Amino acid sequence: MEGLFESFKVGAQGWFITWLLLCDAAFMIALLIERVYFIKIRICTDPEIFMNKILLFVTEKEYKNAIDFCDGIKALPYIVKQGLLGAEADGYDGAKKMTDVARLMIVPKIKDRVIFFNACAIVGLLLGLIGIAYGLLLACNSLTDPVIHSSQTYGLFAKSLYPLLFGLSIATVSSLVYFILKNEVEKIISSIDEHTARMLLIFKNTKKGE
Repeated sequence: MEGLFESFKVGAQGWFITWLLLCDAAFMIALLIERVYFIKIRICTDPEIFMNKILLFVTEKEYKNAIDFCDGIKALPYIVKQGLLGAEADGYDGAKKMTDVARLMIVPKIKDRVIFFNACAIVGLLLGLIGIAYGLLLACNSLTDPVIHSSQTYGLFAKSLYPLLFGLSIATVSSLVYFILKNEVEKIISSIDEHTARMLLIFKNTKKGE
């Protein structure tokens, strides 16, 4: 690993590629922190407890109490609140319309920037390949120079493997994060759809009963 650290020194073989890889890794880490905070703190809520309380209010037609209970910035409470406001104004039709509009506003924000992890993985892999290609080019050029010993040629090739190792590490971590967060986002969206559908079903049954 000492050779990897040495590759960061300005003037070392492929140092600019190593620094680009470091920037890619830093961007990925910063994005990970931001997405985890957004999904876990600003989006997630306990849907079962929340919706059981909301459905209790809705069944008893206490819309104002239900709306007050939805105060907050999290995804499900916001969508449910818009549905309740619509139901208060125009019954099931109003609830359906407002819920659909709120979902169109919230879901893209939940999915936002997750795809960037895939981009970080691709960039890391490509930069690693550029690093090894650059090292191979230097090694091939050294073969035509009678002054350079064969061991130095092998050294040039060996040093080109450090950017590849760094790039593959970034690509592996970014890909894992991408699939984990993508799965988490899909679960959140499915939960939102399931619980808003439960609420709309009550409004629809209420409309039929009337």
